[in-house]
Amino acid sequence: MVPEFKEVRSHPSAQKLPPYARKLSSHHGGLGASISNTKDKSGDQVTIGIHFAPEEFVQKALEVGHPTRLHSFFPDEMETVVKHCLDRNSASLLQDRTEEIKRWIQLKKSLSPEESLIKEKMSDRRKDILGSKNLALFKHLLNDAGHGDVDLVEQLAEGFDFTGSLPESNVFSRKVRPATMSCGDLRRIADLSREGMLQMVKSSGDAEIDSQLYAATMKEVSKGFLEGPIDPTALPAGSTLTRRFGVFQKNKTRPIDDYKASFVNSSVSQTETATVHTVDHVASMIACVLRHAEVRSQRPNLVAKTWDLAEAYKQIPLSDRAFSQDAYLVVFCPDTSKAEVFQQKVLPFGSVASVTAFLRVAHGTWRLGHQLLKLMWTSYLFDDFFSVTDAASARHTDLVALTMFNLLGWKLSADKLIDYHTACKVLGVEFDFKMSGEGLATVNNTSERVQELCDQLDSILDAGKLKKCDGERLRGRLQFASGQLFGRSARNSLRVLSKHIASNRLQLCNDTVAALSSFKCQLMANLPRTIRGPMSDHIHIYVDASFDPDNYSGVGGTAYASDGTVLGFFSEEISKSFILAAMSTDQQTMIQELEMLALLIAASMWCPCHEGRRIVAFTDSEAVRGSFLKTWSGNDPSSKVLRKKILLEETHSCHIWLERVPSQSNPADELSRSQVARWAGHERVRVDVGKLWNHTATSMG
Repeated sequence: MVPEFKEVRSHPSAQKLPPYARKLSSHHGGLGASISNTKDKSGDQVTIGIHFAPEEFVQKALEVGHPTRLHSFFPDEMETVVKHCLDRNSASLLQDRTEEIKRWIQLKKSLSPEESLIKEKMSDRRKDILGSKNLALFKHLLNDAGHGDVDLVEQLAEGFDFTGSLPESNVFSRKVRPATMSCGDLRRIADLSREGMLQMVKSSGDAEIDSQLYAATMKEVSKGFLEGPIDPTALPAGSTLTRRFGVFQKNKTRPIDDYKASFVNSSVSQTETATVHTVDHVASMIACVLRHAEVRSQRPNLVAKTWDLAEAYKQIPLSDRAFSQDAYLVVFCPDTSKAEVFQQKVLPFGSVASVTAFLRVAHGTWRLGHQLLKLMWTSYLFDDFFSVTDAASARHTDLVALTMFNLLGWKLSADKLIDYHTACKVLGVEFDFKMSGEGLATVNNTSERVQELCDQLDSILDAGKLKKCDGERLRGRLQFASGQLFGRSARNSLRVLSKHIASNRLQLCNDTVAALSSFKCQLMANLPRTIRGPMSDHIHIYVDASFDPDNYSGVGGTAYASDGTVLGFFSEEISKSFILAAMSTDQQTMIQELEMLALLIAASMWCPCHEGRRIVAFTDSEAVRGSFLKTWSGNDPSSKVLRKKILLEETHSCHIWLERVPSQSNPADELSRSQVARWAGHERVRVDVGKLWNHTATSMG
């Protein structure tokens, strides 16, 4: 959140270091210099780093607020829309949306010649796929919305490539992912790889999966998404061939095209990482609505629904180059017991490039509704647009969103077009708004998802066995479900499952059985995560400890509201009798335990009175940060203290994010090195450290 140093510079080695500075190198000519040194007229120089003063560090951190805002393009934009919707009366807001939709309709008519020109330049295949899309309208509206992905519509019209360097969107976070194979190398091995792929495609061993997979493939042919079967010998030189396999999900088989095995994904390089809106984004939006409604003394009766794009990837074409070189797939035909080859016309499921291309389109569509129509919605996990509104505005909002999709030409899943409701299910997650008028909403796993996972866990526990490949699939599903179980407890169960997977064992050990049983109990309880207005606010906590058994040992901490107001502090001496009782006979130090204890004291002090808020805690202990991220410690006392802290998080719905603060910049440093009675205008809060330590040791034992 905040850089380690505010300045790095050279400094005369003979002079005293300035405040909050430390050396980063030896003097000129010395050994072990980590940074090059310089020498000038003043003599030998050393490189120094100057830390922020504590008050400077606190201010810098408060400017960031919460770390999630660093990597999320969603919350700040959405807060503006939420404020707009809550500040306007309902009639005025609906009238604005109506007028905007009328503008779109007139704009579509005026852009008819431009639309025709775009379509004229397309190949027949791309024209067939994009025939219903109003690309000229899409382009002009994206420009009106100030969308940064300025080339999106042109690239959508051309279709998307599978290989090479993917174009930048300028709206996603930058992250370089170089290709592990050049396109030239891919073409050189393609002919040989095709022959090998044809020979390896055989029955999955499950007749039902084979039959459903082939039937799904032929259904895509009937819908115009695939061509074939075609003669394998007719494939052009240098073209790739991708194996299609089936994954059984909810009583049906889903086709997956393995572009990893055909090395197509290996030839893709990216300079961005495409991101999606998650459950956390939806929860943040809801919390934002509840918070601003509370400030305005409003009692919103919220309802929600999702808009699901029909066969989303299939609405977007491949480029002509990708179609001619990398669109071939091979699937086992159960009727002939032979491999058959088909050719993709549209984005397939399994390609890295497909994911990035579709997310660009989805993000642009979301941007129009958010920026121009002021819809409170998210582009949730690829192709679901999750919308929240007040019940009084629901019918009009429904009509506006439907008109938007129709004008742009995006096809929706007709069987999923349900009305706005106080309970909304999407992808195994349920949001409940029945108490929104009281400032509360909840999110939990759907009962169907819970039952499905519990049945799967029962089967595994009864068998006492779990293969590595099955374990990896189970872990992915449990990880998603754990996102709706508040707190970190489930992570320990997943950690044990991961150890089993890594061991490549078949038989379940006692620890794995216990972990899976514990996870099942949490699923069955299915306690919902609560969403309150304070979730969109945060506080900052700083903690520290000192250890010197011959002089002074202590713990200290302080908390700041999001506006920088000091909320209070603690500063306690750790007595020698406490240290002697807590340390084992061969133990030399207990600084890690004290640093963890300081964090527990802070959680026990501020979580209860800031229930539902997000908390950023700062420590200078790397041991504590490492244990915190793992949710366990090899140090048994520290592990017990950590488990108690996790329990406090879950009890008070306070999710703590742990950050590093250098010791020199930590305002809690002075609070741990001596017992401070008054600080920052506050009297210290007394803490019975011994009682807390003993209670933690017994209750977490």
